Amino acid sequence: MTKSHYQAVLLSSLILGFMGVAVDFAVPSQIPEGIRNAESAHFAEMSLPRLLFGVTLSLTSIALVLVATYGLYRFRHWAPRLAVLGTATSLLAGLAGGLYVQSGIAAILTFVASYAWGASVVLAYAQPYRAWFGVSNQPLQATASGGV
Repeated sequence: MTKSHYQAVLLSSLILGFMGVAVDFAVPSQIPEGIRNAESAHFAEMSLPRLLFGVTLSLTSIALVLVATYGLYRFRHWAPRLAVLGTATSLLAGLAGGLYVQSGIAAILTFVASYAWGASVVLAYAQPYRAWFGVSNQPLQATASGGV
């Protein structure tokens, strides 16, 4: 795999993810009205602190993932760790948000985007791709002062 291939996988995860989110807004008829009403009722019954927590966590995860995507695309040394943090934050946001409804097409697009994102994050830690990010392949050495 070349750097260009890696960047293509990374960008495909971003593009497919946005498509997965946008498809249900663009074509709302894919989700039956009754199911949409149930989702709306779920959010209406959610307490304000939980709703604010979920929204804050979601916006934070979006920001982290977008910055991490830039860093991964530009092969910055800090990007793999930020990508893991953004991924963990988005998983927590999903749990905090509770029930949500997606059409089948949106689910497929977001699943494939998630797989491509996961591959991008894992490859950033795998040999030999790890060197692209300026991460040393050597184990950490203790210094004379006892630190790392």
